[in-house]
Amino acid sequence: MRKRNWRFVLAGVFLIVVAIVIFISLSALATQSNDPAMVVQTAGQAAGVAGGIGVALIISCLIGKKIS
Repeated sequence: MRKRNWRFVLAGVFLIVVAIVIFISLSALATQSNDPAMVVQTAGQAAGVAGGIGVALIISCLIGKKIS
């Protein structure tokens, strides 16, 4: 039997939602920028980092610790 840490799973879901919000909000600001391609690239990198950490948290915590 394995014990799952649901707080970390919820934190991972929260980080994925934050990544989506970051990408959408910064992409909306790209139209006002002098270099919109760079803004979208930066938004994608920031959202990718947040989303990747969220996915890693979810996967590692759904595996869980082995209970002896």
